[in-house]
Amino acid sequence: MEVYQISSKEEISVRGIFLAMGTFDGVHLGHRKVIETTVKRAHELGIPAGIFTFWPHPISVLNPPRAPTLLTSLEDKLYYMGSLGADVCLVQQFTPEFGHLDYRTFINDYLVEKLDIRGLVVGARFRFGDRGEGDRKKIIVAGDEYGFEPIVLDPVTIDGFSVSSTLIRRLIKAGRVEEVPAFLGREYGIRGRVEKGEGRGSSLGYPTANLDFPAGLTVPMQGVYAVRSRVKGKSFTGVLNLGTCPTFGKEREGVEVHLLGLDEEIYGEEISVWFHKYIRPIKQFSDPGQLQVQIARDIEKTRLVLSGN
Repeated sequence: MEVYQISSKEEISVRGIFLAMGTFDGVHLGHRKVIETTVKRAHELGIPAGIFTFWPHPISVLNPPRAPTLLTSLEDKLYYMGSLGADVCLVQQFTPEFGHLDYRTFINDYLVEKLDIRGLVVGARFRFGDRGEGDRKKIIVAGDEYGFEPIVLDPVTIDGFSVSSTLIRRLIKAGRVEEVPAFLGREYGIRGRVEKGEGRGSSLGYPTANLDFPAGLTVPMQGVYAVRSRVKGKSFTGVLNLGTCPTFGKEREGVEVHLLGLDEEIYGEEISVWFHKYIRPIKQFSDPGQLQVQIARDIEKTRLVLSGN
């Protein structure tokens, strides 16, 4: 997938495409339906399938106090969108000026004159333009007026719940990570660098990698989790501690993961972890020996839940 990061309509150089449009944070099952519908219809017509998305998140620009935490970095969002078969992606730099652009101007200047779209696919809840005045009805009217095919998809529903980034964030923050794949389409993960810690895990016989990940991502509630991980091209299962370490008087929150079977140095390496299941809350133990026993139990439980038992 070719990616173009643009700040104005003058930077658009592709034309004649069938387009999916949305913020697509998380690229969950609802987003995937929008993009896959676009790709299928574009291929039927023999034209390129395109995606028009925004960065940073529009709410973080228009109403920062209400900005949601993110489910994907821009890099990960592009990766997941690209895996669905689109040919080109336009990432519009979202600024206050762009956010206040009248929806009719956006349709005419961006979608029709510059992109010459042959069709537009959006989710039913998607809104755009100044004050969010562009909605499904206005897209359908614009399709008739300008001669492109408008497709507005109803939300994907799983077990009576409409799939949304808001729902997924709520599950993650509540520690209900095992419920997330039903809506996200995969386990929720974060990615960052391994930084040097204080070595307490090693002193207990369970060395941990301290993960420094980008600010602004959605983080599960404090606790211990069974995770899957990948570092230096190798896959591991692991036990992840998210939060403080009260046994040692550590009050600053952090993310530490013990990777089962890892026997090499990984400081400075990029590491990905995917949350499989919440195991237990953070506890304070009377001495390190009790913590050592609990870690052994956590590892055994992790092996069981990740083996499917």
